[in-house]
Amino acid sequence: MSPPARKLSVTMPVAGVHHCPGDLASACCPGCDHHLGLTQPESEEPARLIGTCPECGRWYLLDWHPGSSEGLMVLLPDHQDLLRIFRALGMTGPCSEGHDGGGPSASG
Repeated sequence: MSPPARKLSVTMPVAGVHHCPGDLASACCPGCDHHLGLTQPESEEPARLIGTCPECGRWYLLDWHPGSSEGLMVLLPDHQDLLRIFRALGMTGPCSEGHDGGGPSASG
């Protein structure tokens, strides 16, 4: 049986959607200005997107209709950020079972 889930408070940067130059239908990474790859995980929530940057590896949650001038994007913590938070709270991180995590990096 798994241990009970714990709540974790994390401060994450939020900003308006960073549009690619001359293209309101695309979002660019605020960190490096490359086009984000956008994924719509839930078809019934078309404005809820996950954006990933192929250049710097940052991940974002977007609440935005592509083409709209208004929307929000939240920078998600990367694997190393989460491990630091887990350790600071005395929690066992995702690597405790031999998984190295190897996910994208949001630092840089």
